[in-house]
Amino acid sequence: WPALPPGPAAAAGAAGAAALVRSLSGGDSARLLLFGAALGSMLASATGLVLVLAPTAQAVRSKVKTPFEFVVSAVRATGVEPDSTPRLAQLVARLGEPLYQQPAPTGYAESEAHWVNSGALLARMNAAIALARDCASIPAIDDHAQLVDVVDHQLFGGTMSAHTKSVILAQLSDVTDPLQARALAVGLALGGPDFQKQ
Repeated sequence: WPALPPGPAAAAGAAGAAALVRSLSGGDSARLLLFGAALGSMLASATGLVLVLAPTAQAVRSKVKTPFEFVVSAVRATGVEPDSTPRLAQLVARLGEPLYQQPAPTGYAESEAHWVNSGALLARMNAAIALARDCASIPAIDDHAQLVDVVDHQLFGGTMSAHTKSVILAQLSDVTDPLQARALAVGLALGGPDFQKQ
């Protein structure tokens, strides 16, 4: 949440608060100090609460997607049409979160430690490559740099890291078929670290 710059609204708010304190105190200087201190304390508490609740730049996209969130977001990003078969549910189960099968009433873990290990990340990469074969949201493009830019804008809204872009471009260097290049670029993007964050 961006902080509002000081301006007429902030000045009016401060003037309104001062007028409220004056009216509540009835002009009595002792009561004025008491109400002013109480109001100041409440404003400081409210400001502190807002600062605690406001998301910071570090908190945004810092949590790893659960297998269910990963599959749903990958299917949406690639434009793959869900069907009535259990294949997507089976994919979620293979990634470690079988639907409706968690025996604990608290559900599956939300912490990164539960979903991030070498086996889980390899399984996600394999799932990403499999989903990328059916990608309908990105056209097959001959120029690899342009393809990576389209993947970046379509899947990440232009926020893909430079490192991820360079890795994908390096992997595409020997691929001549545009359909294979699209599947590989999309698969690596979905399986890469940038797509794993919520």
